[in-house]
Amino acid sequence: MISTALRASGLALTAALTLAAPAFAGPWLLQPKEYYSEFQGGTTRYPDWFNNDGSRVPFAGNLKGADYGLTIYNEFGWKEKLGVIFQIPFKSVTVYDDVNGDAATSTGFQDMSLGLRYALARGNSPVAVQVDWRGASGYNPKLTPPLGEGSQDLSGQLLVGTSVPALYAFVQAAGGYRVRFNVRADTVLTESPRDTTGFDEGQAKEVFATADLGVWLGNQILLAANTNWVSQTGRGPTATSMEVSPRLIYRVDGGIDLILSSTHMIWGQNTAKSDGFQIGVAFKSTKLNRYQGYLGNAQRH
Repeated sequence: MISTALRASGLALTAALTLAAPAFAGPWLLQPKEYYSEFQGGTTRYPDWFNNDGSRVPFAGNLKGADYGLTIYNEFGWKEKLGVIFQIPFKSVTVYDDVNGDAATSTGFQDMSLGLRYALARGNSPVAVQVDWRGASGYNPKLTPPLGEGSQDLSGQLLVGTSVPALYAFVQAAGGYRVRFNVRADTVLTESPRDTTGFDEGQAKEVFATADLGVWLGNQILLAANTNWVSQTGRGPTATSMEVSPRLIYRVDGGIDLILSSTHMIWGQNTAKSDGFQIGVAFKSTKLNRYQGYLGNAQRH
């Protein structure tokens, strides 16, 4: 039945959405009363599925998926060495039959997250640690398709970076571990070849890593690239994803950024293939310079 296939592929989208590294992790901290706020709208397509061998296979019933939405990301300097991060996405998730047009859509706030980042070292080569909680914003996890899995997640990570003024650039990287509680069970069906991937209910564990390179072209244009890797275990077969994300930032002045980016899953196992495109605007007040990560000030050298 189409409803069963829609629900199964809806869960596949949920798996892809939850296999996501922290959206904006960086080791440079804002000073007290400084802030960074980003509003990012975009769309993501889910054309098919990476099976256990890493091969791309269709969803059952000619199904495909898409989501549209707006993500609000905020970072504040709270104490001298402590920052606060808050993020919440508003999404409309659709699963549809590419042949007969049958579709199911769910809309609402997805999984919100709250984090604390503490500076171990500052300056041009910072080191920081961060802890994050992520949980459902009140949606029904039994919707078809679900906005999320209704889990409670707790993660920790180590972040490092360095400024490279001689190359007009910065580099940053992070790695961490996430524990996910109350992850619900369901089944994802695929075709060509047809198989069944079972997701067990209960606790899951994720190891993740991310890296960024940003290079300035002139005074106001920043070209950047990000890569994210996530591996989830403890809930059926291992689910893994590798994403790359190019980003173009136009720094209007020291307080406003215009952002154009895309995200592409280039490899995975037991997760949905995804390609996304985003456009955003950021408002900020910071004394960081242009070589101190994404939050830096274009007017400070």
